[in-house]
Amino acid sequence: MKTAIVIGAGIAGCASAYALAQRGWQVTLLERHQRIAQEASGNPRGVLYPRLASHSTAQDKLSLSSYLYTLHLLKTLHLNEDDFQACGLLQLAFNERESTRLLEIAKRDLGDDLLRWVEPDEASEIAGIRLQHAAAYFTSAGWVNPHAFCRALTQHPNITLALNQNALTLILKDGNWQVHTEQSLLVEANIIVIANANDALNLDQSAHLPITPVRGQMCSVEALSNSLALKTVVCTDGYLTPAHQGLHCLGATFSSKESSLEVREADNQSNLAMLGRMSPDLIALSHQNAIGRAALRCATPDYLPMLGELLDIQALKQNPPKHVTGKIALPAHKGLYVNLGHGSKGLITAPFCAEMLASQICQEPLPVDAELAIAINPNRYALREMGLKRLITQCALR
Repeated sequence: MKTAIVIGAGIAGCASAYALAQRGWQVTLLERHQRIAQEASGNPRGVLYPRLASHSTAQDKLSLSSYLYTLHLLKTLHLNEDDFQACGLLQLAFNERESTRLLEIAKRDLGDDLLRWVEPDEASEIAGIRLQHAAAYFTSAGWVNPHAFCRALTQHPNITLALNQNALTLILKDGNWQVHTEQSLLVEANIIVIANANDALNLDQSAHLPITPVRGQMCSVEALSNSLALKTVVCTDGYLTPAHQGLHCLGATFSSKESSLEVREADNQSNLAMLGRMSPDLIALSHQNAIGRAALRCATPDYLPMLGELLDIQALKQNPPKHVTGKIALPAHKGLYVNLGHGSKGLITAPFCAEMLASQICQEPLPVDAELAIAINPNRYALREMGLKRLITQCALR
């Protein structure tokens, strides 16, 4: 029997557990809170759309592939309309820079079923409210309730939830990985996937990873008569979702290297201020009282996630290779993997990364090209710092 432990029951952990469970693994999903999806995955709504570039980059490839995969996954999970709506999304060309970027993306001719350029009149008709800017219209984008998404993923019969369990120590013993809490051994399995965002820094094997907390605050406001007409998600430098059960969700602020979860009125006001840049029909909404929620994202310096098997960096530092040509035996934490660093894009990128990771673990062909696999390898920073950049390719593709 193939057994796995996944640490962290946010979207990255739940998706990782699901991808392995789909392949016949018996998965124990550990969560330190009383419920799943309590940190960044605990917002009432999250927006689903790809942040594309004017030309193909590693980030662009990941964003597009992740978007298409996650939409497909959500449809297979059969979430109800209270939890998921593919209502479309309008990314407004609200300034010169954004207009240039979006026009370049439109020129890529990705297909009208993915996105198309719309002028202000058509954008207004699609949205149901007056819009003063042209936009890129993502026809299948929308919003999802992250907790419902995570809950649906964990309903797989091969997944066992273990709540109120704080993984403090990981030990490899007799070929199996053990998770210890403060008191004792909790569980052991063939492999472990670390997917607990910034808490990965508390584990010895992943403490060296250059992940940092990024504070974000979103808010909810009560819909007004004008705003009730909104039919799609609208984005400028933030987002606004259509009213659902009488409330809009909007946000979110971005404060790097900050770990306070205090809800700040200044951040609520920052979120509300963008409404006037979206539409004159939303100015009254910007004067509503807002209910804020702050959470910490987990980000990397290059804004790409970290995915794959971890090297034993301490062992590598103690015995660095004398030559970096040819095949080199790299010391690895065999069977210890990470799915981390998704920043504000986790609802899109984490499920696809979970699928990539499961493919790697099961020695299946990767669903991405070599360039992307190398770009998101979790050992890339440590190897560069040691002057072993050439080994990243070997590490990512072995």
